[in-house]
Amino acid sequence: MQAAKAGLQISFEKTHFITSIKSATKKLVVNQGKIRQVEKFKYLGKWIEPNICGKEAFVSRIKKLEMAYHLTKDVYNKLSVSFNAKLRHYCTVIRPEALYKAECLGMNKA
Repeated sequence: MQAAKAGLQISFEKTHFITSIKSATKKLVVNQGKIRQVEKFKYLGKWIEPNICGKEAFVSRIKKLEMAYHLTKDVYNKLSVSFNAKLRHYCTVIRPEALYKAECLGMNKA
């Protein structure tokens, strides 16, 4: 195994795998232990599922977008914040999330 050659050890309690293949094995057996399959897992605060726009991730993103909206809705009405600052915020935070959501919505309906 490549990890052992590099002197690394795998934590089999923490290591899982995910696949979209229905007939895949439930466990991967390697020299030192078994790695089990999971339906979904959380990675860096985001739910990862076999299909890129799974329901759990979709609901989580909607909640985060709603929270972001409620936190920033008054900022866009303030005159003390420049138009350029508002535009930069929109382009870096709001638009990417909204576009991602729109793509997932289309994929989920299909």
